[in-house]
Amino acid sequence: AFSYLELASTMYSHACLYPQVWFVGTEDAPLNPRWHMLNESAACLQEAWCAASPSATLDDARSRQQVAILSMLLPDAPASSIRKEAPRVSRSRPVAMELLEILRSAGEEPKGPFFEECIEVHAAAGERAFCLLAEDAYFRRHDQVGAFSEVDKDTAILGVEKFGFELCLEQALNLRLLQHRGWLVVAVPFHAWRRLSPENKRQFVTAPADCR
Repeated sequence: AFSYLELASTMYSHACLYPQVWFVGTEDAPLNPRWHMLNESAACLQEAWCAASPSATLDDARSRQQVAILSMLLPDAPASSIRKEAPRVSRSRPVAMELLEILRSAGEEPKGPFFEECIEVHAAAGERAFCLLAEDAYFRRHDQVGAFSEVDKDTAILGVEKFGFELCLEQALNLRLLQHRGWLVVAVPFHAWRRLSPENKRQFVTAPADCR
């Protein structure tokens, strides 16, 4: 039989690969009947994990993060009874302060940085949550292109995929969880942000959500 942590790891991988299955009842839920088997496997995993006895302690950092994410996804699961440690603060605080200052100068009343459970939100204004993403949160889709090649400094941030960048599945799940909790999530890739001019940074931060 699978242990509690083995089930947690399997469920976490399943949620990263097929997040649509785990957001039933939302616009993200799949309509294709061929997803039925994936829905069944997710239900079986959830049932087995909820029946397992939670580990008293979680010594491995990756296991702690996986269980914390699953407890956000399934708030009634046994993971909620595990003692939670303070989330680790990222090294992006200077950029977060820059985001907050830009928002204040635009007449907003921002807050942050703060944690939504175990997920760091670097700045928030109204329903918008700005999340800075480090370079290692992205990978290149084409092997023949060198990682993180230089681009024009004023390239639009959401154009990073034009240069072959793709967000890793773990970070994509984090952002989807924030969306599921009601946030309008704005992903801010650090490797693109640092190349923008001050004016382009201001335009990006203050742009309506559908214009990014």
